[in-house]
Amino acid sequence: MQDCYYVAFLQRAKPQPVHDFVSNYDFMNGSLLDLVPEAQCGDAQDEPCEPLPPGIIELKQVLVPVDPGQEGEANPEACCIRNGVFRGWAEYGEDGMRCLADRRAKGFRMVAIDFADVNSDGYLDAVIRLIPMGRGVRRIPLILPLTRTTPDGPFSIPEHLVRF
Repeated sequence: MQDCYYVAFLQRAKPQPVHDFVSNYDFMNGSLLDLVPEAQCGDAQDEPCEPLPPGIIELKQVLVPVDPGQEGEANPEACCIRNGVFRGWAEYGEDGMRCLADRRAKGFRMVAIDFADVNSDGYLDAVIRLIPMGRGVRRIPLILPLTRTTPDGPFSIPEHLVRF
């Protein structure tokens, strides 16, 4: 079923987006600091976010939070994704993100990265297919769509994703 969600998600996209600010980024060797921790909602703060379609996740759903007792400083190198794999803990706070890399911890593996305008807004989106890794996780493929509207702007989950 997850494969069907992925294919349907990509096939809905229009073939020619006007702006491409995502395809030059190396997601397989990027940083968690660049990838958005949660879906972005509209400008109104009191407006709830649209629920994400089936199979689509926020990255923080896959990452294991840092234990308060764990030692370690905020280190940009610990937040690196290497060859499509991240294993470790991540903590999102008011001061930013803190990561502790540990190859024995839970994490994720990126298995595919495709590009399409999945919400028909004229901006090319990256559609990352990933699988959670580690003991006790459900190893089902998940979809993480990301977009950005300026060349050096932050990545976010595209708004107004249509359900399958």
